[in-house]
Amino acid sequence: MPQSITGKPPTKRQLAAEQTRQELLRAAVENFSRRPYATVTVSDIVRSAGVAHGLLSHHSNGKENLYPEVVLEISCRLHAATTVTSDGTTNERLRRHFVAHLNFLAGHEDAA
Repeated sequence: MPQSITGKPPTKRQLAAEQTRQELLRAAVENFSRRPYATVTVSDIVRSAGVAHGLLSHHSNGKENLYPEVVLEISCRLHAATTVTSDGTTNERLRRHFVAHLNFLAGHEDAA
């Protein structure tokens, strides 16, 4: 969060709010990557994030609204993890891509 909408540097409060939002997202990714959506509770997420229960509602208005952010974050991570260099033959690049893809999925079983 480099600047606020007004172009001014963010306040300490804005920085803290963004840090909390990022921590909730991290915890949600962690929880949804290990267990199916239906088994993850708001309490699981806030406990993993180390924040108060009401902060999830404040930042995302519940688990249902946080989940699309999680899917987008995992998609971005998957893309970053499977981006391969252009060196080597097409077969070598495909192999590296698929190995990276499978390794990523192994660490995020239920996210798949």
